[in-house]
Amino acid sequence: MAMETADRGTAVAEVGHLAIYGPFVPAPPADIAALYFVVVNEGDEPDRLIGISSTAAGMTMLHQSVTDGDTVSMTPVEGGLEIPPAGEVVLAPGGYHAMLTSLVEPLEVGDIVHATLEFEFAGTVMIEATVMDPASGGMESMASDDE
Repeated sequence: MAMETADRGTAVAEVGHLAIYGPFVPAPPADIAALYFVVVNEGDEPDRLIGISSTAAGMTMLHQSVTDGDTVSMTPVEGGLEIPPAGEVVLAPGGYHAMLTSLVEPLEVGDIVHATLEFEFAGTVMIEATVMDPASGGMESMASDDE
């Protein structure tokens, strides 16, 4: 049975006590793209996102955007990303994200990107992320997503 939250609709994927919501990729201007999604932990124990892979890219890495004054840099997330018990982690523009580098082919609006998420305790799960026009809102549109 699919998990559901009042503001996100139905999860697109589940593994263990984790549910994934709203995956999307803004249409990239070059051969590097970002993958965003939300992980909700409905369990009583923490878990950790320890790996991401995608057939759409030569390499996929978990990063965090860090702003220092007028400079924004991306730093790798070492050791994975903890998903607290009864909590969530949001991968969104300006924060955590999966970097898809060396894209296998150009991504166009409407394409589907397959990715596999690996969690320390829950295991692995495949998600499908739609490539969206960056002007369409991305995360903001998740609140009204009824899929």
